Amino acid sequence: MVFEAESEEKNIMNRPPRNLQERLFGRKNLTLSLLQGTSMLVGVIIIFLYASYMGKGEVEARTLTFTTLVIANLTLIVANLSWSQIIIKTFNSENKTLRYMLLGALSGLFLVLYVLA
Repeated sequence: MVFEAESEEKNIMNRPPRNLQERLFGRKNLTLSLLQGTSMLVGVIIIFLYASYMGKGEVEARTLTFTTLVIANLTLIVANLSWSQIIIKTFNSENKTLRYMLLGALSGLFLVLYVLA
């Protein structure tokens, strides 16, 4: 929903159309997605191992890991909204759905961490 609510980029009509023979999910997109997912996985594992190494209990390490995973996913959503703008400009766009989604996800994270635990 966030991607559908995003307005067009200003130079959209100046770009040539996608070649009809080109795959929708080519090697470039697949490689980038795998790289993003792998780096996120490595980051989450490092956070878990660091928390465990620092003597945190299992519950605290898992909580920190879950929080990192949620924030990393939200960051990926914002980063992938536009390839021609910086993240701050994308975040400040008029996409209300993005703001509602971020607010809802962070509110849900807060509820899980502080109210339901």
